[in-house]
Amino acid sequence: MDKLTGIAIFCLVFLSFLHMLASAQEKPVMRFERVYDCRELGDSFTYYFLMNNVYSDGICFNVTGDNIVLDGSGHDIRMQGGSGGIDEIVGIFVEDVHDVRVTDARIFGFNQGIVFRNVSSSKIEYIDSISNAFSGISLYGSTENEIGYNAADENGEYGILIKESSGNRIIENSASENTLGLWSGTGTGISLESSPGNFIEKNEVTYNDFGIVLYQSDNNHLLRNKARHNLPGAFNTGYGIKIVSSSENLLNKNLIEYNDKEGIYLISSTDNILTDNYLGRNNKAGIHLKSSSGNSLNKNLIEYNEYGIFLLDSQDNDISEETIFSPFIDGVHIAGNSPGNLLSNIRVSGIYYSEDLNVNSTETDGTLIKDNLFARYFILGAKLTFEERYGQIMFLRQISGEGNDLGREIRIGHNRIVIDSRENQELNEPSKLTFYEMPGNFGNPAIYRNGRICPPELCEALSSLNDETVVIRVAKSGVYEILEL
Repeated sequence: MDKLTGIAIFCLVFLSFLHMLASAQEKPVMRFERVYDCRELGDSFTYYFLMNNVYSDGICFNVTGDNIVLDGSGHDIRMQGGSGGIDEIVGIFVEDVHDVRVTDARIFGFNQGIVFRNVSSSKIEYIDSISNAFSGISLYGSTENEIGYNAADENGEYGILIKESSGNRIIENSASENTLGLWSGTGTGISLESSPGNFIEKNEVTYNDFGIVLYQSDNNHLLRNKARHNLPGAFNTGYGIKIVSSSENLLNKNLIEYNDKEGIYLISSTDNILTDNYLGRNNKAGIHLKSSSGNSLNKNLIEYNEYGIFLLDSQDNDISEETIFSPFIDGVHIAGNSPGNLLSNIRVSGIYYSEDLNVNSTETDGTLIKDNLFARYFILGAKLTFEERYGQIMFLRQISGEGNDLGREIRIGHNRIVIDSRENQELNEPSKLTFYEMPGNFGNPAIYRNGRICPPELCEALSSLNDETVVIRVAKSGVYEILEL
C-alpha cells in the first residue's frame, strides 16, 4: 500500500468517527427531574419522578412535550374540591404529542383519570385509575398506543374509552365495577366508538353495566378477554360483549359467562367472526344476532344459557361446528325475517330444554342445514334445504311441524335419500333432490321410490341419470334411489 492510499484510508476512518460522534451528540439524552406538585410537563426527553401524593381541583398534570415519562412512583393523584367539564377535571392530560409513557400512579376522583388526545406511539401502564366520574382512561383521536396492565375500576361511564382511535393495543387491564353512569345512566368496562383496527386482549371486564361495547368500530380483534358478571341496570344492560353497527371484527377465545343478558349481542353488524369462544350461564342467549348478516360463528362452546344461538331478522350468516349444551329453551332459535342462514354440524345436547332447532318464522326460506345433527325440532313454515356429503334435499314449498328426531326423518346417504313423513306429515311436500358422487355408468338407469320405479307424475329427472351429480324433482316424501331398470 503506497503512502497516498494510506492517507486516504486514514481520512475516511477519521471522517466516519467524526460523523458518529456528531450523531451521538445530536441525539438528546433523557434527563431526570423530581416533581412535587401538579403542573405542566413540557420538556422533551425528560423523565419526571413524582415524589409524593398530589391534589388538584382541575388538571393535575398537563403533558405537552414529546418523549416524556411521567413515573408516579406509586403515589396518589387525587381530585380535591374541583368542578367543571369532562376535560377540565383530569388527573393526567396528554395532547398532540408522541412517545409519552405514563406509569405507576393511583388516580382518584377526577372526571377523567387519564386523557390521551391526538397522541401516538405512547403508553399507559401500571396505573390504578379509580372512582373517576366519567372515565378511568380515555383515548380520543389517538393511534398506535399501548394501554396495558392498568386497573380502570369503579368509574362512572367507562373504565376505558377508545373514541375515534385506531391501531391501539389494550392488553391485560382490569375494567370492572364501572356502574355509576352520572352522564348516561350506565357504565361500560371497555368501549370502542368509531375506532377501527385495535387489539383488545386479555382484559378482565366484570361487574359493569356493559362488559365490552363496540359501536361503529370495524376490524378490531377481541382476544382472550374475560367478560363476566356484567349486571342489570336501569337501561337494558348486562351484556358480556355488545357489538353495534360494526363490521369485520374478530372475537376469538374469549370467556363470557354469568352475564345478566346475552353473552355476545350483535346488532346491525356484518361480516364479523366469532370463533372458539366460551359462553356459559348467561341469562339470555349465548350468542344473539339481531338485524345482522354475513357473520361467521364457528367452534364456540355454548352451555347453560337461555338460548344457545338466537337469530332475529338476521340473514346469510354462517353458523358451523357449534357445541351447545343444556340450553334452558332452544339450542338454535330463528325468528323474524331471517332467510339464507347456514347451520352446519351443530350439536345440541343435555337436559331440560325444548328444541334443538326452532324455526319460529315463515320468513326463513333458504336456510341450509348441513351435516344435520338436530334431533328435537319445531318448524313454523320454511323452505329448508338439507345437505350432507352425498346429496341435498331442497324443499320447494314451506314445511312445518315438529318432531323428536330430525336426523332420522331426513337422511342422505350414498345414492339413497330418505324423507320420512310418518311422524310429521308436513314433510310430505315437493322437493328437489341432488345425488353427489354417483357412479355415472348405469346401462339403463331409473328413479326408484320406496323400492319401485317412480311414476312420472311423482318423479322427474332434471339431469341425466348417468351424471356424477344427478338432480331430480319429487312430489312426495319417500326413499329415493337411482338404480338399473
